[in-house]
Amino acid sequence: MKVFSKRNNIISNKLDAKVISKTFNLRVINVYIVYIENNIVDWGVITEIEEVMTELGIEYEIPTFKMQNDYNILRLRKYYTDMTRIQWYEIYDFIEKSLYISKGKELEKNYNRIMEEEGSLYRIVNGLVVPIINDEEIESIQNASSTKYESVNNHIEKAVELLQKRQNPDFENSIKESILAVESLCVIIAEVKGKENTLGNMLDLLGKKGTYIHASLREAYKKIYGYASDEKGIRHAGAIENGAKREDAIYMLVSCSAFVNYLIAKYEDKKD
Repeated sequence: MKVFSKRNNIISNKLDAKVISKTFNLRVINVYIVYIENNIVDWGVITEIEEVMTELGIEYEIPTFKMQNDYNILRLRKYYTDMTRIQWYEIYDFIEKSLYISKGKELEKNYNRIMEEEGSLYRIVNGLVVPIINDEEIESIQNASSTKYESVNNHIEKAVELLQKRQNPDFENSIKESILAVESLCVIIAEVKGKENTLGNMLDLLGKKGTYIHASLREAYKKIYGYASDEKGIRHAGAIENGAKREDAIYMLVSCSAFVNYLIAKYEDKKD
């Protein structure tokens, strides 16, 4: 089978590279080791650990007795926690290969739990690591965080940071930052201040400033962002029933990034 990096022709993913850490890798490897130790019948033969190491090109000792199995476990753990040489995607190659060999549903469940808790942008579906944000969406987010407008960049970067915090991801404030990125750009384009400085009002003002958005599209965006802009919006504590979820924050980050890029393209085209 082609592993994750080969199947997806991975070059880089700046967003997920921020998440991958020694802790992330160590948790994945430790979960795998516990699974193997609980399922080995005879330590005096080649185990799944050695099979995985073979497939991934990692050297190991022939496990004629348990101590050599322990040595292989130590080498496996060391290999994936040496952050000076390992690429961010290699842990996903390991996850896929270990699942392919073990066929362990409980192992897959634990991997997914760790990936969610660590803020990964991937999940496992039928033994394969798949993105919850696709390449086009990632590119859109990265473009929206590297515009010529510093305030826009800062809000998008903060939204990403809050979404991907390892210990306590802050989905509600991530959504706020995504919305603020759009608002800060609209302030620049519409040139408004004070009470007029609301997203709904600025969307109406954009056309008057020469950045035309079709009425239907404008109204659609008002509805999309309405829950964050009016008096019942997310800016007010506890506004979202049961709290904001990861999928809410991801949707708003992707949506706001796309809208930022769209507005910039319209605005720059008008200036030309």
